[in-house]
Amino acid sequence: AGTVNGSAGSASFTAVKSADYRFALVDSLGIPNINPITYRLTCFEDEIPSVSIISPVGDIVLRGSMKLPVFYYAGDDYGISSVSLRYTLPYEDDSHVITLRTPGKFVTDTRGEYVWNMSGMNLLPGDVVPFELVVYDNDTVDGPNEGISGTINVRLPSMTDLMKESVESQDADIEKLRELTGDAAEQEKKLDAVNKNMKSNKELDWSDKTAIEETKQNLENMRKEMLDVSEDVKKIADRLIDENMAAIETLEKLRQISETIKEIAEGEIKEALKQLTQANSEIDPRKIKQALDQYKITAEGLKKKLDRVIEFLEQVKSIQRFEMAGNLLEDMASKQAEMAQKYNADPSNPAYPREEKILAGEMEKIQEELIGAAEDLRENFKLNTLEFE
Repeated sequence: AGTVNGSAGSASFTAVKSADYRFALVDSLGIPNINPITYRLTCFEDEIPSVSIISPVGDIVLRGSMKLPVFYYAGDDYGISSVSLRYTLPYEDDSHVITLRTPGKFVTDTRGEYVWNMSGMNLLPGDVVPFELVVYDNDTVDGPNEGISGTINVRLPSMTDLMKESVESQDADIEKLRELTGDAAEQEKKLDAVNKNMKSNKELDWSDKTAIEETKQNLENMRKEMLDVSEDVKKIADRLIDENMAAIETLEKLRQISETIKEIAEGEIKEALKQLTQANSEIDPRKIKQALDQYKITAEGLKKKLDRVIEFLEQVKSIQRFEMAGNLLEDMASKQAEMAQKYNADPSNPAYPREEKILAGEMEKIQEELIGAAEDLRENFKLNTLEFE
């Protein structure tokens, strides 16, 4: 049914599925229109809106700044009304919602970044906060429809977690340097064999040239891996600055180690590559032998430097571990004293038993780490650290 006003009219209806329709008209004399035109109305199903978290990609550890950048994308076929972040705190049952964006009625896709500040949530070491993003569309008939991203867990690391992460990273770097030192020694043996062959044959044969080329390739790989180790040591120092977990002197030593490793990669190793290239391009056997002898001198110096770097890194790791354990112990004692004051002021607060349990467990772990750090110092510096155990 509709309304008619002279030669014009209008009609409205709700379309719930695809259908044909036509206008049946009757004039003032009661005569209907003949063979009215049929029109086709096609209804498209309203899709559920979608939202995805671009970054972080998976579960993540919250760093010392307590801020988490969240990058996202949301889309819908008819338009987005809002994008929100929904999370649940470990000590509460109800979820919390933060509205990230209300893009407007006709916006069908949107992307953005939200820096989530989690510092005011009273989180304790080991706490996990799950979150997801939620998007709503502009469906005002049967909706709005809701789309939900996957869930990501944000974990606040314990202090001992941060400490172990740093120590394990340095252990991995030390092991990598040891492997590289061993590889360099193997290559040196191969070139010693080439040198011996030259004494009898007076010139490089195919196998000798192949051995030199393989050594060059291995040296180039070694150079790249050492640059990676240098960068990793620098990142460890940067993380310790962010977490305020080491003395300035220790951080400077780590930076010095990083720079020394980089200098070896860009200095001695490049020089060794140059000498091998010269050896493989020479025709005069005397000059080939000179280049290989010079490489041997460079390689021996490189090995000695790497051995010193490994020893220095072991010592700095021990110092840093002991400093971190001591700092964490002081920090934990301060937190326990603060909690005791709050408890005395309000003994009925239900959050205190949870805090007390977590902090007590963390204190026990830190004490164990301090004993382990003291043992490291004793082994690497031959010190008497029994008083700390």
